[in-house]
Amino acid sequence: MFAIRENIEGTNQSFCVAAYIALRWKANEGINHEGPFAASVSDIAARAGCSYNKAAKSLNVLESIGVVTIEKQFCEDNKTRSPSLYTFPASGGTLPRAKGNPLPALRATPSPQTDGSSVPIIEKERKERKELKIASGEPAAIEPRARDLIFEALAKVDNVKIAELTGGGRGSLNKARAEIFKASPNVTPAEITRRAAILRAMYPTATMSAAFLAKHWARCGNMPQDPSSYAAAETRRLEREAAAEDKAKAEREHESFNNPFLNNLTNETAAAAGITP
Repeated sequence: MFAIRENIEGTNQSFCVAAYIALRWKANEGINHEGPFAASVSDIAARAGCSYNKAAKSLNVLESIGVVTIEKQFCEDNKTRSPSLYTFPASGGTLPRAKGNPLPALRATPSPQTDGSSVPIIEKERKERKELKIASGEPAAIEPRARDLIFEALAKVDNVKIAELTGGGRGSLNKARAEIFKASPNVTPAEITRRAAILRAMYPTATMSAAFLAKHWARCGNMPQDPSSYAAAETRRLEREAAAEDKAKAEREHESFNNPFLNNLTNETAAAAGITP
């Protein structure tokens, strides 16, 4: 047994051991494990994990040292080659029979050649890559972008078209949306529309906007019994603010008129300009 191993390893052909194991594996598929059994060179190359030429050369070496007998076969036309017949010597002096998956000692680039009886892994990978390449060449279906219904509802409150929004307009709507989400995380477009209607009833003269809705979001949660009271209160608030501003302006003017320093500065400025006060 070890003599044949030494003969194989002494051939200086690195793939001879792998080819021998591939032959043993092929023989195990039949009833007669010693032979004769048919196998193609491409099949042995695939199982040994080497190229076709290296497998053919290794088989010739194995035959030359008496490890296996090879009988070349031809088809009826005597021109076309068919898988050769292999026979192991009946002496029993062989390497341990391969069981399980073939385990070649050395590996090289797997041969892409095959006669169909055994498909190398590399062929499967190439086929998969080819299929992926073909698939990638097809135009991918463009999925429609999901609609932002909350943003659309706020745009309706602002009475603007989304396609015509500027960067500032979008920023204003996004800010209003963030404020509303903070108060009502589960808000729906229908709720935005409902509260906007309540807000319009409460402030019919106010300019409606998403920012205005966000500001009064909590107040317009439910329709008040007297929505006009909010409008009247808003009017009174605006009137008070206007009256306060008018009063402050009058006080500033009165203070300026009675201030000697400011009066003197005004007279000097007028004299410098050649204007008689």
